[in-house]
Amino acid sequence: MYTYIVIDDESLIRKGTIKKLQPMEDRITCIGEADNGKAGIELIQEVHPDIVILDMQMPIMDGCEASEKIRSLDRDDARSIPIIAVTANAFSEDVARVLRSGMNAHIAKPIDFNVLQEVMKAHLK
Repeated sequence: MYTYIVIDDESLIRKGTIKKLQPMEDRITCIGEADNGKAGIELIQEVHPDIVILDMQMPIMDGCEASEKIRSLDRDDARSIPIIAVTANAFSEDVARVLRSGMNAHIAKPIDFNVLQEVMKAHLK
């Protein structure tokens, strides 16, 4: 069984993302949520998820900064943990920022059920 967390400042987006992944609950389960990048980093250190779903635009610490901090955590798997970026700006500078900050995939908001499931399947080992 694989695990994931959702880091997004919008509660409805977090809950909706988890709901969209329920059909895959035989393979992957949500083990936590955070409403900003800083809280997300703390959650990662606590629960050690296999995959992180990360919003790009959040207060306190945005997705790019959080991604860079995840990659620098003092854990062997921190450099390779799949990070899936979520943003409302699919055709903007955000896509380039995703690539530069070491994220593995990009999903546009509103999150499409099928796209989310396909991206998650691609990152299950």
